Amino acid sequence: MSNSRRRYQRFIDAFTTAWLDPTGARLSALFADNAAIRHPGMAEPVLGRDAIERYFDTVVAARPDLRLRPIATATAHDTVFIHWQASAGETSWEGIDRFRLRGDHAEYGVAHFDSATVRSVRAAS
Repeated sequence: MSNSRRRYQRFIDAFTTAWLDPTGARLSALFADNAAIRHPGMAEPVLGRDAIERYFDTVVAARPDLRLRPIATATAHDTVFIHWQASAGETSWEGIDRFRLRGDHAEYGVAHFDSATVRSVRAAS
């Protein structure tokens, strides 16, 4: 296995582990200090690891039962794609995250999923 493939796999493993018992600290540890993330419905990206930690703290506080499980992964250049299934309560949905890596951390992450499903999950909580 090449060094790049090992690096990608370490990131995928860290993502998987973080979502087994998610906290803002665990999820933000995937990102570089000056990283940015964008999720559906965001007017602007979240900038910096500290802000990313606060964002994920809010997500987990709203739905402590939220879990993501990778279904498939792919890599290209310094990019990791993770197709996942999320669940919270009785609802599940799928999405895809795209991460651009710098070293072992993501410097940019963008998620693609149906935000209407997430709104219905929030309303049910």
